[in-house]
Amino acid sequence: MFPNPFNPKTILKMKVPEMGKVSIHIFDITGRKVRLIETGIFQVGKVEISWDGKNMGGEKLASGLYIFKPILKTLDSQILIGKSIKGVLVK
Repeated sequence: MFPNPFNPKTILKMKVPEMGKVSIHIFDITGRKVRLIETGIFQVGKVEISWDGKNMGGEKLASGLYIFKPILKTLDSQILIGKSIKGVLVK
């Protein structure tokens, strides 16, 4: 993740081990899901996905710690859950 801390945008960098659809689930410190970023199909390799610091309604979120959970759904419908990433949004 770069930058971290960030304001208002950050980029998540990750490796995709199998071709498939990547989604990023973003939670606040209380565990409430604040955003779901769904992407198209990625090939095997490195990918970058950006987040604008906004919730599902398009509103700017408050400063704080956010948890990013990447999930890959492969073309044969396997679900692969990636390592959680912590990011700090500062205003």
